[in-house]
Amino acid sequence: EAVGKIRFKSPVAVARHGSTIFVADSSLGKVLALDEKGKLQFEISVELERPSGLAFWGDRLFVTDSQRHQVVLYDLGGKFISKFGRRGSGPGEFNFPTHVSTDAGGHVYVTDSMNNRIQVFDANGQFQRTFGSAGDGPGYFSRPKGVAADRSGHVNVVDAVFDNVQVFDEQG
Repeated sequence: EAVGKIRFKSPVAVARHGSTIFVADSSLGKVLALDEKGKLQFEISVELERPSGLAFWGDRLFVTDSQRHQVVLYDLGGKFISKFGRRGSGPGEFNFPTHVSTDAGGHVYVTDSMNNRIQVFDANGQFQRTFGSAGDGPGYFSRPKGVAADRSGHVNVVDAVFDNVQVFDEQG
């Protein structure tokens, strides 16, 4: 499918804010902002290489970049605000983060896929905690690929290797 002169190559995430639909295309290395009729409004490519996940908190758009091992923040017009994370296995470091979600309390949950964990940050990108680790039982992950926080205080995590969904409280 094409949006104007841009042809999607590998759209991997979508999120809506008001009447704007944001689509992350990992192969293009861009996030495209579309109106409700599918017309391109603007594109975001600054500080992105392989965007993979999208989430909103207030007037901020959080984008995971799996190739750069970071999370990038933009305003709703696509202007770069800041970024956090780098490659590694320590607190606040990532090894191919794939998706991101936010909850009503302003917590930002990031699937740190190759580190087999979920990392939690505040709305400004400050590390708070982590949960999960490599393993094959409840509370463990092999390859977490998606995360979604719900209004009831649950954090839902999908695992690509174990083909399951695990549900956690906000503390993991």
